[in-house]
Amino acid sequence: MTELRLTLSEIWEPEGSAKRSPSSPSGGRMSRAQRKELTRELLLDAAIEVFAEKGYHGASLDDVADAAGFTKGAVYSNFTRKSDLFRALLERETERYDQALTRTVEAVPPELLPDVAAELLADPESDQETRTLLVEFWLAAVRDPGLRPSLLHTRDLVGEAFEAKLQDAGAEPGFSGRELAVVFDALVTGLLMNRALDPEGEQPELLARALRKLLATDPPAAASSD
Repeated sequence: MTELRLTLSEIWEPEGSAKRSPSSPSGGRMSRAQRKELTRELLLDAAIEVFAEKGYHGASLDDVADAAGFTKGAVYSNFTRKSDLFRALLERETERYDQALTRTVEAVPPELLPDVAAELLADPESDQETRTLLVEFWLAAVRDPGLRPSLLHTRDLVGEAFEAKLQDAGAEPGFSGRELAVVFDALVTGLLMNRALDPEGEQPELLARALRKLLATDPPAAASSD
């Protein structure tokens, strides 16, 4: 699976997730607008840790400011309320996830998608913090219908990508692209939550087996040693 992991690291690197430099793209000093944008992104990065550790209701803007190394005033100059910061974080992270997941479906042959999904679920970088934050997003969207479009948009994009991939491959798994996306989302979300409780469990292998059934694909044959 070494080559597959290398491919995944290229596909799954979220756009804009690299460490940010305190200089402008041209190498000079940042403008006021650039400094404000950098501060905003650093606050959102810190909010991931804070919301994952304390939950939405247990976290405060002071906590986020402390984690980011800024004053409370820096937080309020970017986000008026905790709910504003949380919404901005949800929208940023789901947009990154949308891009990464769509690129993955588009780039990988249908017969390899189950193995790719299992690799992603088993990735040690998909840590407890990330899984906990996913739960926080899901719970927030259950309580606030206004947050649901951001999460459902991911499912719709994946459904379109599945549909195009199946048509190109001439595959007929018995499910539409949208139906596959719904089941895929339910499987991944549920197994991510299960993995948070049982990190050493067999969730990646179960996901691969389930997706092979859904996509009606067999695992790639082992290369001959002859």
